[in-house]
Amino acid sequence: MKILHSGDWHVGQTLDGYERSGEFRAFFARLKEVAQEEKPDVLVVAGDIYDNGMPSTAAQNLYTTALLDLHRACPGMEVVVIAGNHDSGARLEIARELWGAFGIHVVGGLRRGPDEKVDTDRHIIEIKDPEGRKKGYVVAVPYVHPLNFPDLTGDTPREERPQAFFQTLLDKVAERNADGLPVVLTAHLAVRGGDFSCHENAPNRIGGEECIPAEVLGQGFDYVALGHIHKPQPIPGTEGRMRYSGSVLPLNFDETHTHSLTFVEIERHDAPPQVRLIPLPATIPVRTVPAEPVEFEEALRELRLFPADEEAYIRVHVKAKDFLPSNSAERAVQALNGKKARYCSIKMVSEALSAPVDAPRFRVSEIRSTSPVEMAKIYYKNEYNSELEPELEAMLQEVWRETHQDTTSEA
Repeated sequence: MKILHSGDWHVGQTLDGYERSGEFRAFFARLKEVAQEEKPDVLVVAGDIYDNGMPSTAAQNLYTTALLDLHRACPGMEVVVIAGNHDSGARLEIARELWGAFGIHVVGGLRRGPDEKVDTDRHIIEIKDPEGRKKGYVVAVPYVHPLNFPDLTGDTPREERPQAFFQTLLDKVAERNADGLPVVLTAHLAVRGGDFSCHENAPNRIGGEECIPAEVLGQGFDYVALGHIHKPQPIPGTEGRMRYSGSVLPLNFDETHTHSLTFVEIERHDAPPQVRLIPLPATIPVRTVPAEPVEFEEALRELRLFPADEEAYIRVHVKAKDFLPSNSAERAVQALNGKKARYCSIKMVSEALSAPVDAPRFRVSEIRSTSPVEMAKIYYKNEYNSELEPELEAMLQEVWRETHQDTTSEA
């Protein structure tokens, strides 16, 4: 079976206010080209179809048009789409039955029957060729918080439910797979051991209780098509059987890696997957200028020297002792005047951060017994290597007193 693995499309995303429909159209055009060239049996889209749970009409039209165009270009290719944490699973499934008529299988959430039991069969999708011959199976699991996986037996401890759910699906496939066909599992989650560096400034929480060990995904698959982490990568220790395809566009300024589609060939069940990455050149790259932080005036000189005909989203990298001038953004825009590059934001590094300040460590009991104002003073000292100004401390004290009095009176 030939699998084209993608995900984390985030259709409708804007970057610092810039609308990106042209970039998404360019990606979909490239996706169609690759599908026509490689002729996969199935395209697996591992979640985060949209950038948020209530996509605009324009974003929905872009997605719908792209999938229909893809089906017309490759009518023999099936498509499996699962919801990610950025999607509304219910909204994604509104046209589920209609999409099915085009060989597009949409799994937005866990559906329960009249008896409140999860319909596990809807997560097992048989992939067939145009003549109706089975090529393999895709086990499709949309985003579910690790603490919210269902109890399929009625007595499974909460922490064991994710692994029990995955293994139940894979066991069901094993019962049906008498011909030894390839088995692909797709899920949208964070797997321990992955490189999450491009998510350092992202709003979604990565790690902790949301980061699961690879063994939780069970046994019986030949390849796991993962979504959620934006850097394409294999999970260490899985012998290439478990991979993130990564995002298809740079969604923030930390995504400087090469974006790609993942093409996988599996000869038979239990055979090692053959994996090949197909690069996706960024239509408009993200650039941090300069690479290392410099004084603001020097950064402006770097912007003025930036090539006039080079398209890019620009984040300005500066260092400062305290704060930047109030008109710093306006001056950065002026420095790029007449160029194709687009100013987005400023990343400021405080010079105080280089000072040898030992960051204090607290026990939970100490945090509970320390007032918010004292914590603010400690944070300010650690961040700026100077004491909190008396006027600001007095303001915080006043806000704390008023808030504390309101909370006490309500109690």
